[in-house]
Amino acid sequence: MPSVHNPENVSVGAIDLSDVLSIEWHEHRREIVSPPGDGEIYHRRVGYGSAVAGGRLTFSDPAQAAAAAGRFGTLTAALKGVGGGPDRTLTITNARTGGSDNLSGHNRAAICEVPFLAASSDGTAGPVTLT
Repeated sequence: MPSVHNPENVSVGAIDLSDVLSIEWHEHRREIVSPPGDGEIYHRRVGYGSAVAGGRLTFSDPAQAAAAAGRFGTLTAALKGVGGGPDRTLTITNARTGGSDNLSGHNRAAICEVPFLAASSDGTAGPVTLT
């Protein structure tokens, strides 16, 4: 799963998000495996179904995570010097954030994550671009 740490200028829709520690995103396609027939050991048909795009935003502040929860719109972030290369912009269209999962422990920083899913605008173009 690609990941960028310390992203800048992160927003979802019209909401600017501060103190985003990381953004993780993926585009998974679910496996389709038909069961083998009698006496067969291997599957005869395998493939991949439709793609699902999503990921999570990570914060160290539960209040910032709560502000990011329940949002809809285009998720954007400026990614500085990815892999030592040029600056990039991450754009994820039709992103919908879920609720926040928060963890705090003894003598450690809090970890607060907000998952998101993203949908294609036309069913064929992926919602994630990195330019």
